[in-house]
Amino acid sequence: CTLHWTSQPAFTEAFPDIELRRDLFVIDRKRFTSAGGVGSLDMMLEIITRDCGAELAAGVAEWFVHSPLRSSVDRKLMPLRLRTGVQNELVLSAIAIMEDAVEERLGMAELAERLGVSPDKLERNFRAELDISPNGYYRRLRLKRAADLLAHSTLMVRDVALACGFASMSSFARSFREEHGHAPKAMRRH
Repeated sequence: CTLHWTSQPAFTEAFPDIELRRDLFVIDRKRFTSAGGVGSLDMMLEIITRDCGAELAAGVAEWFVHSPLRSSVDRKLMPLRLRTGVQNELVLSAIAIMEDAVEERLGMAELAERLGVSPDKLERNFRAELDISPNGYYRRLRLKRAADLLAHSTLMVRDVALACGFASMSSFARSFREEHGHAPKAMRRH
């Protein structure tokens, strides 16, 4: 199954046994899921193509001023380069690894090693491209994920902290307050 990217962290925490794919849409026997409104249109166009032909699907797409026809495996998220505005390939690769390792609390030396560069080179590239350290970027990413989980799940605050790579509640609460201007528990009231 697939769903909108903002709901994925909470869904994964609530249903760890269900395979969640990052596809635009998924057609699995008689179950259809999509990653949002436009993903639903792409899924319908795929079904029309399969059942009625490409010409009719192209006509429907044109009617909706929707082009080009996208397949289910096209990533629903905007490409990382567009989402972040980052052009530097090293920084893009680092961000992709960070996004996949929010729970792990990945060390920057390990990240640099995975990328085949020195920690200093990674630091220089991040500062030049984003004016922030790799650690700072990763911390923001983890805190954004925490805010999403707090807003869209019923997980306890300590479970959110663990799911976002924070070893202690005090460190999580302090970092969250610095980033968002309020305590994690305040997200439950919004």
